[in-house]
Amino acid sequence: TKVVMERGKLVETLDNVTGVVENVLSDHIAIVTFKPKFSSAKYRVFCSSDDVFDLKFKERINSRHFLEKNPFKFSSGSDVWKHSARNSKVPLQGLLRPGQKVKLNAMPLFAYPNPADVYYVSFGVLVGKHSLDHPVPVKCIQTSAIFPNSWKEFFQKCVQDLNIHGDWRNNVSKHGGAGPEKVNKDRKRQVDLREEYRRTQPGMKELPAPVRTKQKVAKTVVWKDILNDHYGQVIRIMDKNYGIAAGFVPTGSRSGSPEFVPFQMVFDTFDVYIGDYDCNELGKCLAD
Repeated sequence: TKVVMERGKLVETLDNVTGVVENVLSDHIAIVTFKPKFSSAKYRVFCSSDDVFDLKFKERINSRHFLEKNPFKFSSGSDVWKHSARNSKVPLQGLLRPGQKVKLNAMPLFAYPNPADVYYVSFGVLVGKHSLDHPVPVKCIQTSAIFPNSWKEFFQKCVQDLNIHGDWRNNVSKHGGAGPEKVNKDRKRQVDLREEYRRTQPGMKELPAPVRTKQKVAKTVVWKDILNDHYGQVIRIMDKNYGIAAGFVPTGSRSGSPEFVPFQMVFDTFDVYIGDYDCNELGKCLAD
């Protein structure tokens, strides 16, 4: 298979995996390979200087203490992108070498023709001394919808000009430049930072990252098991991931007047939908 499958389903994101640089094609493009756990298959990832980060760690930090001792803390994804090879004007040919190990996030992106079978693109690559012991600063997105069409076209033109060995056909590159930006400024601000890299606001206790629950609602509840199609109002946005809303349910009437009981609920980015996608899939925060 050309992509990683698990129980017959496509694995949509590969988060914080170890990869090996196979080829540095230009100052802005490299091919990295990875092998999933318990598999001998090798997959190629198209990496661009847009999201290759060299944070220049001075020493290895034990993973148990990385959250407290990590010297690099960011307020938003935009701060991380200031350290990208593209933004720092550092050529990948000076930053990477074949056989070098890196940490990266990757996600599938399909293009045809594709002689080199490059069906993944990076979304965060951590390189440099001591970087292999530490996680990628950003979490992998779950949809390629945030990539502009111009960048997707650039990716398609590049991969169709590769040979089966992951090198330019006839050793001639038509794509020496940086190409379009992979992620625009607004999207960068919305990228979810990994907890170890988040800068907490003074006096504000940081909330945990939201998760999608698969646990069924218990049958023995005070209220109805499920409340459908209720009107409510957002009363507070606690941070970029969590908010509080209020609603009410009728409980009967007294003296001909209906009576209601109010309730509050916590919601997160997995609960708010824009069209067919939730905010987390679209890379949006609740403040948007």
